[in-house]
Amino acid sequence: MVAIDERISGCEQEFEEVRKIIVRGSDEHLDFLIAVRSALDALTAKLDIVIGGLIKDVNSLSDEDVVKSMPGLFDLYSTSISLVATLKRSSVSKDLKSHCLNYFIQVDNLREFIYDIERLRLSDDEDMNQIFSDINAL
Repeated sequence: MVAIDERISGCEQEFEEVRKIIVRGSDEHLDFLIAVRSALDALTAKLDIVIGGLIKDVNSLSDEDVVKSMPGLFDLYSTSISLVATLKRSSVSKDLKSHCLNYFIQVDNLREFIYDIERLRLSDDEDMNQIFSDINAL
């Protein structure tokens, strides 16, 4: 009977050790998710501010200055979309769905902004250029 009790007790101790490892891992995972959520929310807010500022600033810039700024915008978009890919490949996007979605929306807003500059502001369409000149004169 003692041998059975020892085996049962030993087994219970092993189960408890595994439970402790799982709980510790869960706590570390939650800490990780909180850190990622915080960083992601900060990036989302920063991107929103940057895009808002760019929209105002680009209207007051010359076409030459806008052209000079395009490589930086492309780099920013490339970095932003790289993080989107990383998030989508990881389980973080499932755990922080709404936070990731908010970030993805801002990255898409950046893409639209770049597209609009390329297609509208830097186009060879004289009518469109006149519209922008009229808007800037206001």
